[in-house]
Amino acid sequence: MIRSLILYIDITLSYLAQFMKTRLEYKVDFLIGLVSTLLFQVITLMFIDVLFAEQTLTLNGWTKAHLFFIYGFNILPLTFFSAFCTNIYMVAGSYIV
Repeated sequence: MIRSLILYIDITLSYLAQFMKTRLEYKVDFLIGLVSTLLFQVITLMFIDVLFAEQTLTLNGWTKAHLFFIYGFNILPLTFFSAFCTNIYMVAGSYIV
């Protein structure tokens, strides 16, 4: 049973390695996606910072630190899902019949 589990993990890692090779084949496309994602995060953080200008210290009891924490707490699982799981749909369509 453990041998079959190791075999399945090895096959999955091989599929993911091949998928990453195909994604990195178009380096400019990969870099544009990376830059656009980072730009979106920076703009969102800037929006929260502008929202809490010097005139606005709290928003219905929420401070800037609270909103940064909630945003970070929200973005962390989304980042893991985006990094490891969203492309599984493409792998399934490309490699699994």
